[in-house]
Amino acid sequence: MQLNYIIEKQDHIDFNMFHIKHSRTMRRSLIIQKYLFPIIFLLIPYPFSLSSGIPIWYWLCWFIPASILWIALYEKYAKWMVARRISKMLNEGKNSAVPLSVTLEITEDYIIEKSDKGEAKINLKEIESIELDKKHIYIYISAVSAVIVPNSAFKDETEKEEFVKKIKLLYEKTLS
Repeated sequence: MQLNYIIEKQDHIDFNMFHIKHSRTMRRSLIIQKYLFPIIFLLIPYPFSLSSGIPIWYWLCWFIPASILWIALYEKYAKWMVARRISKMLNEGKNSAVPLSVTLEITEDYIIEKSDKGEAKINLKEIESIELDKKHIYIYISAVSAVIVPNSAFKDETEKEEFVKKIKLLYEKTLS
């Protein structure tokens, strides 16, 4: 089976956002950041109150809303920041070959990915998992690296389902 498609900058951003959302380590880190800073915000008024002589309720009037805003808006802010940083990284140096024209070939033993940048031959035994979201199929070949296949690579949903079925079947064959 062979596919021809274009990988856009947004596809790379989407992959990284998907990975962050589904990585246990990244989710844990985001949860800690989301709730640890508000706890610190709520502890800060005590020393301020003691050192300034201003009642604690005055300080809490400022720090409680700041904590609530942080919790409410942190997730959106984090997503925006990650997307912005990934976009900046893709614009640096030799990553300027985005959009990237890709030819993906699936054989009995390999995934062969050819692009303007070169060719990669990936043994099916190297696949860690196959993940799907609304816009892409991600064939993970390591914990942080995947072959990105956008839905636009397929003529219709049936062709996409056949591809997923075939890649999963070949992947399962390598496990046995």
